[in-house]
Amino acid sequence: MSEVAFQCAVDDVPPPPRGLRFDVGSGAKPTAGFLVRRGDEFRAYRNRCAHLWLELDFNPGLFYDVDNRFLQCSTHAALFDPLDGRCVAGPCAGRYLESLPIRISAGTITVFPPGSAGRPAHFEYTVDTTT
Repeated sequence: MSEVAFQCAVDDVPPPPRGLRFDVGSGAKPTAGFLVRRGDEFRAYRNRCAHLWLELDFNPGLFYDVDNRFLQCSTHAALFDPLDGRCVAGPCAGRYLESLPIRISAGTITVFPPGSAGRPAHFEYTVDTTT
């Protein structure tokens, strides 16, 4: 079975401007990850800006800009598309947040660490409609 970084109910992920933080990895220094929603779409990313790898949320769990349109780095105000992680404005324009593969099945979101047990390190989003 694949390694799991985090698991929660779909209803546990708050609407913008908030997101849900969790730890990715194990050991003495796990890094933070986060889940966000945009309507009925969900995405997971490692919580570090593509610019200087600082956490995006100065206020824990607050990821969106004032218009709730883009994810925003609280340090340098870089803006990221919440659905693909691409920086659309700021010092890292054109770069991407590190996405984490997710699977949604039976009302549960499962987040996988990048590259775990055959899971790709790039964006992967799967919805299981059979259960």
